[in-house]
Amino acid sequence: MQTQLPEDRKQEILEEERRRIVEEDYRRQVRAELRPAPSPPKSPTWSSILIKSLVFTVLVSISILVLGNAWSRISASWNRPPTRHLLLGGNIVVQPSQYRHATFEVDESRMKEPVLAGSIRASGGMGNDIEVVVAEMGEYENWINGHPATLLYTSGKTTNAKLRVPIRQSGTYVVALSNSFSLVSSKTVTADVGLEY
Repeated sequence: MQTQLPEDRKQEILEEERRRIVEEDYRRQVRAELRPAPSPPKSPTWSSILIKSLVFTVLVSISILVLGNAWSRISASWNRPPTRHLLLGGNIVVQPSQYRHATFEVDESRMKEPVLAGSIRASGGMGNDIEVVVAEMGEYENWINGHPATLLYTSGKTTNAKLRVPIRQSGTYVVALSNSFSLVSSKTVTADVGLEY
């Protein structure tokens, strides 16, 4: 069973609801006024467009200059033939039980990938042979005195040898022709050996 409200109470409730609706509408209006209005997007000005264009042009120009200079240095080093210093050339006579050598300096700060390169051909004696050795100066001295030594290259007894020995550290080095194994015969070596970098 439903209870009926008195007429005056119904009027009170109706007035309360109207006030609440009016209050809520007013609150919405106040909130909308307090919220900042979104600013319209700014259209770029001619001066800002000009400044951005100038900055872009300057950056592109600098990049082209830097890359162009780097490229010209790289291409120049690619096109440059290697420098070659002849160390052993022509016909060299090596007496029995003797050595002939050439010393050379390597400076990695001014030499790009130094390599000892070339060829030799030995003639004379019964075997037409010679031994080719490449070593750092101190190691060479140990080797000719019969002490243990670290050699960068040794051909062993040979008639022909082609050399291509990378030198990876700065220092003083020796390329030597050894006829120390022959007691009687001298050898003539036709050589073309040089330092390339």
